Amino acid sequence: MDKLNQRILKKDPQHMFFCEFCGSKVPSYNQDFGFCYFCELGVSSLEEVLQRYPDFYSALSILGKGISEAKWGNAEKGLQKLLTIRESPEMDYVAGVFYNHYSDYMYANRDYQYLAGFREPNADNIKAGIELFYKSKEMFYKAIDSANRILQANGHDEQRLFVKFLSEFRLKRMVDARQTLKLLNEVSNGATSVYASMLYSSTMHSKGSFTFIKQLTDMGIVNSFYYYARFITSDGNLNEAKSILVRLLSKVNMPRAKSLLQGIQEVQEIL
Repeated sequence: MDKLNQRILKKDPQHMFFCEFCGSKVPSYNQDFGFCYFCELGVSSLEEVLQRYPDFYSALSILGKGISEAKWGNAEKGLQKLLTIRESPEMDYVAGVFYNHYSDYMYANRDYQYLAGFREPNADNIKAGIELFYKSKEMFYKAIDSANRILQANGHDEQRLFVKFLSEFRLKRMVDARQTLKLLNEVSNGATSVYASMLYSSTMHSKGSFTFIKQLTDMGIVNSFYYYARFITSDGNLNEAKSILVRLLSKVNMPRAKSLLQGIQEVQEIL
């Protein structure tokens, strides 16, 4: 496979967007848009624009701050308020992503060295993790249902097809995701379509994955460097993947990239 041009990572991202769905601050090398590193929805809003809507911005800020600090209980307060302010497939999908991360956090927050397996508080953390996992799935299915109703009423549009695809993708319903991706490609040939194609192809380890990744890196989309690192990790190219992740994390606070880097380092310690 060809090498990716990594020179862009030598510079700091010139633009900072504010995700209007999860409140994350999203650095981008593209001046017009980006993709959120947390929820992966497209972003193009500036923080000062969203500040014009105080109640919405307040809830969004609580959610985003909690996510960035991994204070999931605090973040949930902002999420719940947003779900009442803004009913949409996008918010249902973001709730699914949120509860999935919260579930992982609770399930991992147990101690078998000092606490006996399923005694308190391990049992509470495990139970909470399982409940949050099912809450996550519930919200993804709700997003799909909501998106389907809008699509049936108004016809196919890029944003709702993308939300539907992302929800199916997160649920690992890959047959459904592939069909939705096909519809998305019929109505769009822009960055959203390319991003969805990258997600699907890199996960399925398709031959065309690098083409989509390169298109997005050429657009200045930060997330694409993470997916390239993940893709070549599965091919055993750990040193290059590690190099990319170290550079990426010097520019962006991306939890998934941290987790992947930690996994690579643990494997390299064994080898």
